[in-house]
Amino acid sequence: MTASINARRVATLVGPLDDADRPLYLDLAENLRLLIGEGRIPSATRLPSERELSSALGVSRTTVTRAYTELREREYVDSRRGSGTVTRLPLRAQSVTDRVFAPWSQDPDVVDLNCAAPSAPAGVAAAYESALADLAPYLSSHGYYPAGLTRLREVIAETYVERGLATTPEQIMVTSGALAGAAVLAQALTSPGDRVVVEDPVYPNATQALGHRSARLVPAPVDPDGWDLPATAAIVRQAAPGWPTSSRTSRTRPAS
Repeated sequence: MTASINARRVATLVGPLDDADRPLYLDLAENLRLLIGEGRIPSATRLPSERELSSALGVSRTTVTRAYTELREREYVDSRRGSGTVTRLPLRAQSVTDRVFAPWSQDPDVVDLNCAAPSAPAGVAAAYESALADLAPYLSSHGYYPAGLTRLREVIAETYVERGLATTPEQIMVTSGALAGAAVLAQALTSPGDRVVVEDPVYPNATQALGHRSARLVPAPVDPDGWDLPATAAIVRQAAPGWPTSSRTSRTRPAS
């Protein structure tokens, strides 16, 4: 049975149509496209009839008709006899599936546990499109910013300041992902033989990055309710993470 969404809910999600730079029907089509692409209106959902949506939005039926037509041409909806206008995503299986990463993902009855990452949150598609307006200045250079874009680091620092932690952009490094961040930390803070307390279970690539530095890993169990702080404190006291035992007599680790 096809799910459906009522006109009032669609109107709330769409919000006001006030983009003066394009026709009203294109503004509506674009808002609906983003809602479908971000999953806020799920794929395979029946949209309201043209009459119902035009009434809820306070626009002409022609505006809704042309918006639906625009979405149909861009493959974001299908019009089915007896089913109305149903949302879809204009994707092909071969374009979104990595056979190496998920070789059996074509089976619709299989739950894919290869990756714990969720789908993109609402707002990602709109953020990418908004960022395109600021892309041009970066195209004239090599495009490599090892610590991250200056403006991005400024914004991240501002969020920490707002939360009460004094932070400057120079203290921020933006990595391409968790693995890159773990590798940077392992390279900067560990030496061969150092003992490092890690959560167990933990992101496996993080421990691999530490292993590449020949660090000695000391697991601290984490249960479904989170850290057992007394147990973790005991593990830290016993393991004495930091410099290798053989080096402690010759050098003193600075306080952190």
